[in-house]
Amino acid sequence: MMPFVVLEGCDGAGKTTVREMLRAEMDAACIPTVTIGQHSWLHPWHARTLVCAREQRSQASPKTLSQAYMHDKRLHGLRNVEPMRRCAVVIADRWFYSDAVYHEALYEIPKQWTLELHRCAGTVQPDLLIYIRAEADQAYDRILQRGRHTRHYERPSDLRRIVAGYEQLLSNCDLAGVELLQLTNELDFVTLQRQVQHVLMPVIQKLILTMNQECP
Repeated sequence: MMPFVVLEGCDGAGKTTVREMLRAEMDAACIPTVTIGQHSWLHPWHARTLVCAREQRSQASPKTLSQAYMHDKRLHGLRNVEPMRRCAVVIADRWFYSDAVYHEALYEIPKQWTLELHRCAGTVQPDLLIYIRAEADQAYDRILQRGRHTRHYERPSDLRRIVAGYEQLLSNCDLAGVELLQLTNELDFVTLQRQVQHVLMPVIQKLILTMNQECP
């Protein structure tokens, strides 16, 4: 069994950049790696609810929205993450922690409600959670540099609530054995790369060794 690694942070924090740096380091170390997105899209009804919410086509009730996201993540873990991590490190761009933070910031759904829903459902938890910290204004500047229209949850006011939500969640949440690492993406590219090489990679390599030793 190989580690399941999750990247978290607001839009524009630099998750994609860190993910690609990690993949390059893994390739150089001959460590099999696969990356996945945040949704499974395996259940048509729940997928429709997710798309309508993301694109503001319609507004579901808090219960319906939470249930749709929970079922999507649960299937993602069972059908995608667990099979793939038998032979490769799985790196996910977001997991249910982002659902908890974004849903509270955007829809006033309490974070604890979302976390408890996933706990009761038995949604797969990561072995390593990497939070990429960035100031909301810097994150917004990066979003604008992508050259496309911003989404409704990428506005500065929303980003500030989302960043504050992450800080609160990771300061007070019981991660139940999940290892947490935090990177600061407010510096230059080279410094960020060094954090990936000298902070993230040793932890992931240690996790691989530990998990292989524990397997019968």
